[in-house]
Amino acid sequence: MASQEQLSIELQRLLQDDRSTPEHDKERHDERRSQYLSTNDKRSHRHRVPTFLTLSLLAIILVLSIIIGYQNRRHIPKSLSDLQGVLHLINQSQEVETFSETVTIRPGRGSGSCLCPRTPTGQQLCEAYPPAALRRSRVHTGTNARLKRVLKRYMNSDVNGEKLKIGIMGGSVSACHGATTNGDPMDSVCYPKILADWLEERLGDGTRDSIVIRNGAIGGMDSSYYAFCGMNHLPPDVDIVILEFDVNDQPSKDFIIYFDQLVRVVLSLPSNPAILILGAWGPLISYDLGSLTPLVPHLPSAHYYDIPYVSLKPLLFDTFLRFPNGVYQTFYTEDGFHPNVAGQRLLADVAIGYLESVLCEIESENTEGWTDQETWVGGGLNTLETTATGFESLVTFKQAVHSVKPDTPPINLTSYAFLSLSSPTSVPPLPLPAPLSLYLDYMQPDPPSLLASNHLNLGPVPFCADANDPQSPLTPKENGGEGSMGWKTMVWKGEKHFWASDTVGARLIVDIVVNEGRVAVFYFRSEDLSPGVADCWVDDNRKGAQRLEGHWNQKSNVPSVMYIDSEVTPGDHYVTCEISSDSSNPASAIAHHFRIVAIMAT
Repeated sequence: MASQEQLSIELQRLLQDDRSTPEHDKERHDERRSQYLSTNDKRSHRHRVPTFLTLSLLAIILVLSIIIGYQNRRHIPKSLSDLQGVLHLINQSQEVETFSETVTIRPGRGSGSCLCPRTPTGQQLCEAYPPAALRRSRVHTGTNARLKRVLKRYMNSDVNGEKLKIGIMGGSVSACHGATTNGDPMDSVCYPKILADWLEERLGDGTRDSIVIRNGAIGGMDSSYYAFCGMNHLPPDVDIVILEFDVNDQPSKDFIIYFDQLVRVVLSLPSNPAILILGAWGPLISYDLGSLTPLVPHLPSAHYYDIPYVSLKPLLFDTFLRFPNGVYQTFYTEDGFHPNVAGQRLLADVAIGYLESVLCEIESENTEGWTDQETWVGGGLNTLETTATGFESLVTFKQAVHSVKPDTPPINLTSYAFLSLSSPTSVPPLPLPAPLSLYLDYMQPDPPSLLASNHLNLGPVPFCADANDPQSPLTPKENGGEGSMGWKTMVWKGEKHFWASDTVGARLIVDIVVNEGRVAVFYFRSEDLSPGVADCWVDDNRKGAQRLEGHWNQKSNVPSVMYIDSEVTPGDHYVTCEISSDSSNPASAIAHHFRIVAIMAT
């Protein structure tokens, strides 16, 4: 009997890209088939297989051989129905025997709930994916209040010709690196384009383009960059923002802070957008971090701000532990980070499946007034009217008319009226994970409203001087011999922009505007490509300079943020960065090479 591993290998092969030639594929197929049959012939002496199972095995091999021989090339699923046909091979009710275990794979089907909506897309998704797998991909769902408010507006209604505007912020996964060869992040194989086409079909009227997607993703960027510079990459009146940072962020407390700031900035936009967190994942991430992936620092914001969060990690991780090579070969490029075409399709399906469920909820509910009944921890910026007795009036106790048994005491039913507040789609601007002692005192009487608590601000106002943004560029300050010197612009593959220097003593001076007092530098880090060191400080506080090292012991080559001051007075200031004589690799030909992406402040 074929082992599960062998069947997984055959599945991988069907999902590979089409970079090889038909002749090469035929040779590889013949060689693999010979090895496969030889292995099974040897095993037959050790493990006798019943006749009908032997025939079943031969039938499976024959079918797979016909598929591969007919295509004469490795094949990537480029549509939902295509992927569905391949996944059907493992979505059958069958027992796969190995020498050490028996695994039962049973087909999953939707029960008619909004997990598998009775729409063409909803039914297709639940044919291609077991419903349990779709459910696992949904890390946090919450109330969906913001998404419902936005999507309901564009469902079968006259919006005066307005278009649904979606913004994407993320790294190279959202920029579709590895899946497209033309460099277009909106290529037909990329998840942003697949998602846009589905929304056009689902919400459009067929007479015009109803969906606008601005893909502001930049390879190598993480949420710390977008927390300061992200608004330059969004439409000004955006309706839905997709955040994809589960590959480039780090699982640390710092990134809880950066991601929280990014979410607060987006939620404070005048257009009051909804947010969807879309988590990518790759085998190499877990090779470095195990289960402690960037999903961990993102969850607090998802919970607190009631933001839906869907991810590939819970969808694939358990399977990856059992079939690491199969998952890698099927859904990822050679680097183990970037999804290939099949992986981009997977990301799109996870997002589409979730949005289809939200649309289903809207269509199946009596939506009149539903937002007034949906809330989450935090409540919102609202004035909560209470009686003279205060909070106690919001909790009432009702005695049950009938008890469970005649001889048991009455049941007290509690009505928690405070859980249905008047502004459920907004949240108080409490930065996470700041100690609540800075903002609240539960020993003191409750204020009449959150706005009455004057120690709460309305969210950060970020400043960003960015080498990647012509509208808010990083412009070195020229001031004769006291100004910037020794730095030059650098562009990598036409996409990533830096100011760089290789010269000890080179100085970069940039004007900034400070709001809350924190100043940061976003700079490039690498194991081999950036051995230089720079000292950075604000105004004339050279004694308080922070040292930034371009080298780190990680395989990824990405920018990173460092706060260089956190107590700067509001107003106009300037930052100076100077190349140090130190180096992490003095013998290197580029011993002092150092790159800066942006100077940032709040």
